[in-house]
Amino acid sequence: MTRNGQRESCHALRQKDKRRRSAVRSRLGDSRPGGLRRGHRVSERKRCSAQQLTSPDLQHSSGRLDVHTKTTLTTDTWNQCLQAGGVVMRRPYAVPETRQRGLPELVMYHIPGFDPAHSWSVYRTGRSTMLHSIRWDQRADGRRIFGAMSDTTPPWPAPTLVQTTFEIDGAWWDSALSQFAALRIPLATHRVTGSDGETYGIHRPREFEIEWCSDGPLEWADISRWTRECMTRLRTGATQRQPP
Repeated sequence: MTRNGQRESCHALRQKDKRRRSAVRSRLGDSRPGGLRRGHRVSERKRCSAQQLTSPDLQHSSGRLDVHTKTTLTTDTWNQCLQAGGVVMRRPYAVPETRQRGLPELVMYHIPGFDPAHSWSVYRTGRSTMLHSIRWDQRADGRRIFGAMSDTTPPWPAPTLVQTTFEIDGAWWDSALSQFAALRIPLATHRVTGSDGETYGIHRPREFEIEWCSDGPLEWADISRWTRECMTRLRTGATQRQPP
């Protein structure tokens, strides 16, 4: 056989093999549902796999969104509780739940960063000197609010308050007020940033309000010391009037 004949024979064989493979692919394609070829079948499998993977992903994303929503609601509730508690400590006579008859002669308060806060309001009722004490349990509110993240019902933002009212020694209070009236504080001070997050304050309705963080400015050292001493006596009940 000549070289040209060999080339023609090889070419014929390749053409025949090509037609055979084409016929096989055609039969395979026709025998599949809907006439789908193998390539299309693989594509459908990929799409199904993508759908199967997407469903848990969406569920996981929905879970993250749910947690984020609960965290946001919890944080908002905690901020509302802090705001309401701060108002009660500074202005107990302006809140229906803590309002007493008349206006206090003086209000003193101490609001730590997260420990229980206290407010003391002194009232004059005839010949008696009455003390209205309020304790705000911030820790209990924190546990109640942040511990409710797994519940379906959001917690109530109202602060947890404990109130007591009793008569104090009027002579001691008159002496303490005389000391307070003799104090002088400058309005222009060197600002001091409190590091422990606690706030002290003294307030007389319609007259004045003094508030500072931690130890306060150095120029207010006298009034800060007077306030702490009064608070210590009021907290321990040392000023409570004893029956004759």
